[in-house]
This record gives sequence, C-alpha cells and structure tokens, in this order.
Amino acid sequence: DLFAPIIKRIEELSGKKYGKAEATDRALRIVAEHARAVTFLIGDERTPVIPSNEERGYAVRRVLRRTVYFGRRYLGLEEPFLTDVAETVIKGMSGAYPELKGQRKFVLEILGPEEQRFEETLSRGLRSWRRL
Repeated sequence: DLFAPIIKRIEELSGKKYGKAEATDRALRIVAEHARAVTFLIGDERTPVIPSNEERGYAVRRVLRRTVYFGRRYLGLEEPFLTDVAETVIKGMSGAYPELKGQRKFVLEILGPEEQRFEETLSRGLRSWRRL
C-alpha cells in the first residue's frame, strides 16, 4: 500500500495507532491522502500549484488546511507536521516520480509557512471562541 509509510510517519508524530478506533483511522487516512495530494500538486515541476486565494491555488490551500485541521483536531498534532509528512511522501514516491526529489526544497518552502499561517489563524479563532 502506497499510504503505509505515510500513515506510519503520522502515527509516530501523533502517538495514535491505525486500527484502534474508526475515528482515528479516518483521520490518519485523510491526513495521509491530503498530504500526498498537496505534495504532488506543489511539487509538479512543470505546473506547480501554489496555495493562494484564487482558482487552483485556492483548492490546494483548502486541502492543505483540511489536512492541518484534521491532524490537529483528531490526531492531537499541536506542532507543525506537514513538512515532515511531505518528506515521507517525497522519499517514498521519488523512485517512481524523480521530479519530486528535485522539487523537495521548493515543496517544503511552500508548505512550512502556509501551515504556520493557518496554525496562527486556528489559534486566534479558538481563543476568540473560548472567550464567548
């Protein structure tokens, strides 16, 4: 299974294990699949899709943010994790997709700050919500 190494890495980061609870399994699958998707979309050497507020970039931003939200909400991942998971995707898939390895630095430079900005937005929103 192509997702096994990705799920294993997310298990290591979160301390959650696949096969213990359906809700956890679902979150692990979502984070793994979405992280793989955004890594490939950003890492496409011909037409990379950069997270933005317009068109295809907006779709990538939404998938990326859903990944972070599920990791944080359902897997307890409080620290940034997406670049770590993207590294696992690149390592596992670069044999079949060598361009991913060449785009590694670019992918990580995009994912890191994007995840950080969303983490800040989430934290502000949660603080505001708790004040209500």
